[in-house]
This record gives sequence, structure tokens and C-alpha cells, in this order.
Amino acid sequence: MDRARVLASLNGRILAAYSWRTIESLAGGAPPGREAVQRLLEAARTIDQAFLDDLRGLPVRIVIRYDEIAPLRAQRMERLLEAVYRILSAWRTEGGLRLALHAAFPRPDLEQLLRDLLRLYALETRALGRSVRLPVLLMPVSERAVEHLYSAMNEIGARLAADVVRVVFRPGRPARFRRQKSDARH
Repeated sequence: MDRARVLASLNGRILAAYSWRTIESLAGGAPPGREAVQRLLEAARTIDQAFLDDLRGLPVRIVIRYDEIAPLRAQRMERLLEAVYRILSAWRTEGGLRLALHAAFPRPDLEQLLRDLLRLYALETRALGRSVRLPVLLMPVSERAVEHLYSAMNEIGARLAADVVRVVFRPGRPARFRRQKSDARH
């Protein structure tokens, strides 16, 4: 079994459900509260359980340690909900996503937010990786693999945050304005 693929599959399911539920939560226009985070955490547990059900019959045991994972998830979800709300609020008065991002966050703050969100995601993934119970002889290898994945995710997360911010804050007007200006000439 490829543990990295198994964890990526679980995380993908959680993120997809999280994204949709975040959109639903913010559709009402009210700032997200603790109730929204609780609903998202409950949805994540439901996804976890469906994932575990899919693994029945495989020679691996997974015991998800919610005492470790739930606080990480909650912190990540709270930060992301707050950020999405700020962006959507700015977007109401700004002409596009890039301008809304500029209005919602100074460049260093957006990069730090993205780094923090991705770091929390990596911590959650590490905790999920430690939930996989293997035979005792494989535990040292398992722990090294989990730590290697965590390190890689943090390194990639930092680079990805910098890349995203570079694109969002690249010089020049967003393409939408260039198009409107050239359309006006015709």
C-alpha cells in the first residue's frame, strides 16, 4: 500500500468537502463563527469514517487520533474561513480576484497566511500518517516516511505560497482591465 497516496486521497476528500461547505457557509454573507467550524469538523469526521470504511479488509489498521488532529483542523479551518470572508468582502467593491486579494491582504500578510495554512495542513497530514498502525518492525520506517512527507510538504508549501503571492502581486493591471482598455479602442 502506498501510504502517501492513501493520505493524499483522504486529504483530497476532506479539502473538497471543506471547500464546498465553506462556500455554502459564506453564501449568507455573515462572518463565519465557531458553529461553521464545528460543522466543517463534523463533515471531516464523516469523510474520515467513509475513508476508513473503504479500507476495511486491507492489512492495515488506522486509528485516527482526533485529540491531535481536531485542534489542527479547527485552527486551519478558522484561519481559512476568516481569509475567505475578507476576500469575499473586498471582492464586493473590487473589480476582480487579484484586486480583492490586494485589498484584503498586504503582500507579506498573504504570503504568511498561505504558509501558515499549508503548514497546518502538513501538521494534520503528519498526524494522519501517524494514525496508520503497522507491524512493530515497520514502525521506524513508517515514522521516517511520515517525517519525510511532512518536511517535503513544508518545503513545497513555502515555495507555493511565494509563487502564489508573486502571481497575485505581479506588476501591471489584472488582465481584465487590459482587456477592457483594448476593447474601448475598437
